[in-house]
This record gives sequence, structure tokens and C-alpha cells, in this order.
Amino acid sequence: MKIIYKSFYILAARGFSIFSSLISAIILATYLGPELRGQYAIIIAAAVIIFNFFCFGLKEAFIVLRRNNYNLDKLSIDSLIVILWFVISIFSSASLVMYIHFFMRESLEYHTYILIAGYIFTSIKIYFLEAKLISNGNIIKFSYLSTADKLLKTIAIFIMVVLYDLKIDGALFAIIFSNIISAILYFRYCNFSKFRFIIPAINEISLVYKLALPYGLVIFFTNLINNIDLILINVYHSHYKVGLYVISLRIIDLLLIFCQSVCFTIFADTDFDKKKKSKQLIIFKKLLFKMVIFYIITSICLLVFIDELVIAFFGMHYEVSSSIVYYLLPSMIGIIIYKLIYHFISKDGPNNDFIIISVLALIFNILLNYFLIPIYGMYGAAISKSITFLTLGSMSLFIFQNRCPNYN
Repeated sequence: MKIIYKSFYILAARGFSIFSSLISAIILATYLGPELRGQYAIIIAAAVIIFNFFCFGLKEAFIVLRRNNYNLDKLSIDSLIVILWFVISIFSSASLVMYIHFFMRESLEYHTYILIAGYIFTSIKIYFLEAKLISNGNIIKFSYLSTADKLLKTIAIFIMVVLYDLKIDGALFAIIFSNIISAILYFRYCNFSKFRFIIPAINEISLVYKLALPYGLVIFFTNLINNIDLILINVYHSHYKVGLYVISLRIIDLLLIFCQSVCFTIFADTDFDKKKKSKQLIIFKKLLFKMVIFYIITSICLLVFIDELVIAFFGMHYEVSSSIVYYLLPSMIGIIIYKLIYHFISKDGPNNDFIIISVLALIFNILLNYFLIPIYGMYGAAISKSITFLTLGSMSLFIFQNRCPNYN
């Protein structure tokens, strides 16, 4: 199956990315400790929520624009990318600082707030440069640059957190620095050499946001599901417990990198999209079955070895994180079913069914967290996440069965 081979090729290019992400997680866990690691996780969770609220599916919209050959001038798209980066960066940076200070009531130094603003400002720049590169069809090149970005982050975090012992400030500064270097590399390959700034027409901006809205809503609701439990654990318990819980989440995230590579290939690869719809459906059904089997086997292996792995990589301080992974493993199966089906169906254009099921899943998740986290803490959050994503995966399968006739 070519899509599997291409996904493995992309994964191989991101092999160092997996390794460097693991090293970064170990460094932050070891040198920050559960308390500061929890506080750092809360800052990043808030950043992700604000980030997705403002960026709102624009990357996916630019990919669909290119695939479906909308009559948009290249200079208009490039100018729109520059305008959106500048405007969104300013509003999102200011919003994040105000959200953390006034609503989350985190007591941070003034220079930390400046670093937080710099973090999201530079991250959004990377986001739009990635959108430009992918919309040009440079999937493999994007994978290489993404790998370089992860490696730069790991090296910078090692220098700032380990060598200079700057804790949270060091981690934020490391990401800002690596984002700036990565932005230079992305800019070099984004074909801006003939760039000439023009003001896009209102109908062009409207078209982009019309395409982005459904993607943005699904991404925003899903990210709320992924991050709201961290915020609620912090509200009802402490930074310390957030730090323990986030390590178990990072383990699941690392295991899902291959799934993310396959999803990315399905959504952005033009070779796969050129196949007949019936052929796409046959390939995807085989792919979905193999991915579910692969992750079931992976889950069984984790059940056996997770205690030893957590202690070996993260230390005795995080021993309790291994027991939380047990409760998160079902969520992994739900996530891969949901993500694969979502990217397969949504590659042809926005689908409102996923907006409905994602908002229902978010409401369900909030209710579960509200009842379970105050009583059971981290375990309640893990149970809530697993139930939510298994439900989301089941609803995605229902949508897929109803959509199958459209691919015959």
C-alpha cells in the first residue's frame, strides 16, 4: 500500500523528531520536577487553546484551496498568509497573556509573560509558513523541516534548562529561539522569492475563512477536549498533579506520532487524492483495520512494560504516571479511529458532521470531567478522556458508514 509506504517514509524522516520529542519530555520532567512541569503544562495548554482559536483551520483551508484549484492568484494567497500571520500573532499573544494573568491567575514574573507572548508569536509564524509549504505540495520537505525544528527545540531546551538551569523561562526562550531559526529555514523553501505584497479582495478572504471555519471548529473543540482536563486538575488539585498527569499524556502522544503521519499523508497527499473514489475507499478500509490492530498490540505491550519504562525514562518521581497510562490506553484506540476517518472524509472539503460530533464530545467531556476530576483527580481525567474519545471514534465510524456510498 503506497500510502503506508509514504507514511513510513515520512515517519522515517520524523524518526529523529520522535527521538528528540522524547528527549525534550525527559529533560523537562527531570529538571523541572512535577510542580514546575505542571505549571509549564498549564501555560502550554492555554497557548494551544488560544492558538487554535485564532488560527482556526487556516492551514487546512490553504491545502484544500490548492487541491481543488480555486481561482485565487498566488500573490493574493501569499499576501493573505503574511497579513493573517501579523494580525493573528498580535491578537493571540495579547489574548494569551491576559488569559493566563486574569483568568488562570498564574503568578508569573513580567519577563515570563513577555516570553509567553514571544512563544505564541513565533509559533504562529511557523504555522503559516508550514501552511505555505504544504499548499505548494512539498510534503516530504515539510517533514524534513519539521524534524529539524524538533531537533533545534531539543538542543535549545537542553542548553537553557540543563546547562543554564533557567526552568520555565529557559524552556520558553528555547522554543522562541528554535522557532526563529526554523522560520528562516521554512522561508527559504516557501518560494517567496517573487513575493509582491497586494491587498487581497474581500471575496478571497471570505472564501478562505468559509473553508477554514468547519476545520477550525473541529480542531478547536478537539483541542479543548485534549487540554481542558489539565486546567481542571490544576483548579481542583495542584500543579504537582498536573505534572504527573501530563507525563502519561506525553507517552500517549509519542505513540500516536505514526498515526499523525498517516493522517497527514491522507489529507495532504495529492497522489492519493488522484485515485478513484472506490479505490481510495478500499485502501482506507485496509489501512484503518491495520492501524487498529497495530495500536491494540502496542497497548498490550504497554500494559506489560509501562511501569519499568516510566521509571527508566522519567524517574521515581513520576512512578504514579504509569498507572494513569492504563486508563488512557482506550483513548488511543478512539483517537486513531476518529483522526483517520476525519482526515479521510475531510480531505475532499469541510464536513459539518464532524462539527456536530466534536461539540457533542466536548460537552460530554466537560460533564465527565466536572464529576470525576474533583473526586478521582488524575484518574478521573484519564477515564473521562478515554470514554470521550471512544465515543468520538464510534460516532466517526457511524459517519463513515453513511458516507461510504459516496465513494463507490
